[in-house]
Amino acid sequence: MSELIQINAGFNSNEICLKYLEKLIKDHHLSQQNMNNRENNEQFYERISTCFEEHEKYRSFRGVFLDEQQSLDQIMSIQEQEFIDPNYIIGKNVYLNGTYYHGRNIFGQVYQQEFEDKLRQIHENSDNLFGFNIIHSLSDKFSGISMQAIQSLDKQLFCSSTSQFPNLLCCSAIEIYNTILSLNQLIFNCNYTMIYDYNSLSKRVQEQYKYQSLQNCHDIVAETILQNNCSMRFSGYQNGDLRKLAVNLISFPRMHFLSNAFSVINRDKILSDQIYNLMEPRNQNFTFQEDAKNFYRMQATISRTNDLYYEIQDSTSKSQNKTAWVKDSFCNINCKVQHYELGDTVLYIGHHNYFGIYCRQLCLKFLQQWKRKAYFHYFASEGADEFDFIEAEQTVADLYSEYITYDQVDQESME
Repeated sequence: MSELIQINAGFNSNEICLKYLEKLIKDHHLSQQNMNNRENNEQFYERISTCFEEHEKYRSFRGVFLDEQQSLDQIMSIQEQEFIDPNYIIGKNVYLNGTYYHGRNIFGQVYQQEFEDKLRQIHENSDNLFGFNIIHSLSDKFSGISMQAIQSLDKQLFCSSTSQFPNLLCCSAIEIYNTILSLNQLIFNCNYTMIYDYNSLSKRVQEQYKYQSLQNCHDIVAETILQNNCSMRFSGYQNGDLRKLAVNLISFPRMHFLSNAFSVINRDKILSDQIYNLMEPRNQNFTFQEDAKNFYRMQATISRTNDLYYEIQDSTSKSQNKTAWVKDSFCNINCKVQHYELGDTVLYIGHHNYFGIYCRQLCLKFLQQWKRKAYFHYFASEGADEFDFIEAEQTVADLYSEYITYDQVDQESME
């Protein structure tokens, strides 16, 4: 049975993980009332070790939390604290400013040894460790710490990330620098990256909650993480883990950046129309809505339904990718256990070419600042080298070139 480690670095990451943990507890019916009725809920506990360590008298969430001490003190006051192992909380009385290199240096000086000790402890308590998932933001002050944490992971295990990208229209120069340095590390050190854009998240929040807040954005991200690994936690008609998704969705290793859209299935409406609506890039709920073209390299769905799986599979079978050698390929994964609150749900995952355009926009923003060496002295005082910035920009520009090259090849093949 595959086991996942959840790693969280920074305030926003920990907020998302706590919401995810709250949903995870409800999804597995781990409240005291449900535990007393275990005979009728055996399916909820069959694969519970995917996300929880099972001890003699209790279960603990397999997650590591890194943050400033003041922020982590709040974790132990939440309702779900009984499922959080205090040994996996790494809080330090340090102050982080907003630069990538300061976070990287602080990790090496303060967090690294204890973090590696916690990972070793989790390794020893695991029977069949599958890999890691790290939640992080590319632009905030913990970006350097989260990237150093990824580099400390076992390269033989699967590494996925839930990454929040900044809105390039309104972010600062320091956030641009942090993002391009972090993205450079993600390209080389991660196998599977689910991307989120706070601008698109905010629009989705306004549609769903009628008012915008960071907590509601975090709630949506946590919901998609719950759906993303549901097939590893419950049985289904066609199960699959994150590695199966990576194999089906990622045609070239560096191009592993995926977007998603989540929806509750309405049985009163035509199912094929609901699935098709999710597949429209302009309707992608959580990523780069502006100017997204309907050009998907690969596509997949993860559904949670007991009786609509074949209908979903039939709906997606009519869709075509724009990649010539897998023109009709569409990966479907199903979990027979419905969502604890929403019922039948479906998560759509798409690998489309717009991320290449985002890389180009990021490089242009970076070069506008870099020509004047704007704010570089902040990074230089923390040991940054100009070559690191040039190398990161070149790597991201090369990724954009890859997207353009393969898109042209695919379009020529389709003609």
